Amino acid sequence: MTNRKAITLSTLMISIAIILVGCNSNSVANAPKPSKWSQRGIETLDAIGRDFTMKTAGAYYEDQNRKAVGFSWSNSMLLLAYAKAAQFDKAKYEKPLDELINHIYKYWQIDKGIGGYDHLPGPKKPVERYYDDNAWLAMGLLDAYDATGKKQYLKQAELTVKFCLSGMDDTLGGGIWWREFWPDKTKKTKNTCSVAPIAYSCLRMYQCTKEQLYLDTAKELMVWLDKTLLDKDNIYWDAIGIDGKIAKRKWSYNTGMPLQCYVLLYTLTEQEVYLDKAKAIAKAAQSHWVDKQTGAINCEAMFAFTLTEGWCQLAKAAKEPQWQQLSEKALTFVYTQSKDPNNRYPKRWDLKTTKPLKEYKPLFSAPTARAYFIQAD
Repeated sequence: MTNRKAITLSTLMISIAIILVGCNSNSVANAPKPSKWSQRGIETLDAIGRDFTMKTAGAYYEDQNRKAVGFSWSNSMLLLAYAKAAQFDKAKYEKPLDELINHIYKYWQIDKGIGGYDHLPGPKKPVERYYDDNAWLAMGLLDAYDATGKKQYLKQAELTVKFCLSGMDDTLGGGIWWREFWPDKTKKTKNTCSVAPIAYSCLRMYQCTKEQLYLDTAKELMVWLDKTLLDKDNIYWDAIGIDGKIAKRKWSYNTGMPLQCYVLLYTLTEQEVYLDKAKAIAKAAQSHWVDKQTGAINCEAMFAFTLTEGWCQLAKAAKEPQWQQLSEKALTFVYTQSKDPNNRYPKRWDLKTTKPLKEYKPLFSAPTARAYFIQAD
């Protein structure tokens, strides 16, 4: 009986360890090995630092004009990139990661009894907070917690997800609004770009805390999303208006993030239905966005990176290397064809660059850097 208990306990601990992979797995032993892809990520972050660093620690310009401080969306992409980089090289990237997070906290505003990130630093009036921006920031904070083990990042992620979920209600049957305040209430929408990233943030919170409510909420959001905004081709529409009309434009991140949600749901629950959903979405995304000749993703950098990340996650979960290879081909195009001579990147991942870019932003380069590190992981 004692041996049987010991074996059961051992098995339980191994299972917990597997589930918690990606949640504070920041030891040197768990650090990914350097590769050409991580080196490309480093090169890209070096160029970002050269081009956009402001005098204030942790602050970055919004674009090549070097005048305006970055919006929260740009900062969220930087946070995702630096947090992933810190998982490869904590010694090099922990300080700039800490400084970035401290700077981003200037965007945190408490209004109507709840804190959330504004799209610009505060204090400012009126407060303008977007649920999707906050979801990306929550994901970045959780990755920063993975990289550093600093519990204040997990706590801040928890508060950020709390704000995100304050945008959830029963109007239109569920889902989450795109933004908190609407100057014209007739234009209110519930968007895939808010629902799917927030669902993913909830899954990551569950992964780190084991609080069942996060898992249940993520499942509820994905049920609503599939019912409301999933087209028959397994590609997601953009949004539903308060009048019930569907905005049917298709952006790659509106499919990339549901893909990541279903891969993680499968990892957490081992329910095959989620893996089947992930595979169907992955195949649909390949058909819809990937150029059959070049392998390039016909979309914009700040959207397309979610697809390559989702494919890499699926490759591991399903043990199907073709998805990692699909991602690698797309990123090879980006590195060899889209990058300019100054290690800057254009808005689109299917663009061939032949001379120095005139327009470049962290919003284009940071998700590209993250994609490189994900490919190396």
